[in-house]
Amino acid sequence: MNTQPKALKTTWPNIPLQPSRFSKILHRKEVIQHVHAYLYLQKTLSKNVLTEAILLEAHKVLLRGTPAARGEQGYQGKYREVAVQVGRPTIEGGVESPVPLEKVEPLMARWIEDFSNFQQSSVKDPIAAAANLKLRFVYIHPFLDGNGRMSRLLFNILLGQHYPHILCIFGENARERTRYQHAIHQTIHTDNARIFSFYALRRTVKSVIWQLDNIQQSHGDTSASTQASVIVVKLEPIMGKK
Repeated sequence: MNTQPKALKTTWPNIPLQPSRFSKILHRKEVIQHVHAYLYLQKTLSKNVLTEAILLEAHKVLLRGTPAARGEQGYQGKYREVAVQVGRPTIEGGVESPVPLEKVEPLMARWIEDFSNFQQSSVKDPIAAAANLKLRFVYIHPFLDGNGRMSRLLFNILLGQHYPHILCIFGENARERTRYQHAIHQTIHTDNARIFSFYALRRTVKSVIWQLDNIQQSHGDTSASTQASVIVVKLEPIMGKK
């Protein structure tokens, strides 16, 4: 069976665009491709463990037709070939420097192995385990662009294996984006994975509550809302961990 996702049929207008309008169109395109990449991974990993080929294909789907931050093309679906710096200087402590170029492939091989092991095993705290893998991915920074999006995508794929139908939403507004960035920054600089793990736990619980409220208000689907309530109950034993 062919598991390759179909290319997005995005038609770009043949007229000059104002920057604000172009940004909105690009944002919509990114959202659509994020959904395509999520569905590709969800379908593919339902029958397979993660491999490098699957990871690279997901990155290609996620970033198809999207230039990198400095306008680079052709970077999709392959590890970065240059040294880069990431992060925002406005965050206290300066810019993060990811691992050296020569260490990307061996570190990613280990990361993929750990991800695959997580897929095939049960853990007491799946949110902490998924958060740890997400942080390692961001720190390795394997791609020229799209690392944050890929890490959030993979976090939710792992989360969905333990809590079906639940998506953890990161950075839905400017305030939450700042909190998200600070959580990552503080975790890396203090070498304390529990900081981001607890942040991810809080975001997951809030996402569950938001989805529960949305179900009840929009559809009155008691079976779905009951399922969401059960998930919240399952999360309660680890909510006190920091």
